[in-house]
Amino acid sequence: MPVKLRLFHDGVSRMRGMFDEFAKKHIEYQKNCAFSDWDGKTLPQKIKKEDENYGRPDPNSTSAARAQAAHLNIMTEIRHVCYVIYECAEWRSKDGRAAITFRRLFNIYNNISDKLVGTLLRARKHGFIDFEGEMLYQRRDDEKLITLRSNINMIRARFGEPPLVGGGQVEAPARQQVQVFL
Repeated sequence: MPVKLRLFHDGVSRMRGMFDEFAKKHIEYQKNCAFSDWDGKTLPQKIKKEDENYGRPDPNSTSAARAQAAHLNIMTEIRHVCYVIYECAEWRSKDGRAAITFRRLFNIYNNISDKLVGTLLRARKHGFIDFEGEMLYQRRDDEKLITLRSNINMIRARFGEPPLVGGGQVEAPARQQVQVFL
């Protein structure tokens, strides 16, 4: 009985095709990589500062995934500090706005997290809170007020959460909704 030899198994040829595809992508990547020592390298494409991808990683890269995870973590911290300001406020208006001194917030938040000042700076950058000066320092700025720029229900709406009773009216948002996944 004759024996038939199969030199090319379907699985092997498929794996070879996948390897060849990966090798082609890698060669294209190396052609444009500024740090590559490969001989066939071309000059990398210059990105202009006006380009929307300037200073941003490739959307499918692990750097982009890490950046997105960090952004979600920061937004969760901002949301939490806004709620602490509202719940523990020394001054609260009928429309849902609130204010607290830095000393009181620092004492409350000290047991929760050690990154209060950084979170406050980020919250101000995103338009959630406001305070006087560029930076807050313990003891020197203890009496400075930290205020919510809008009522707590507007902040909750930006995070996609339902409003609180007595937290103020939710108006048409000026900025898009923040996406935070818990």
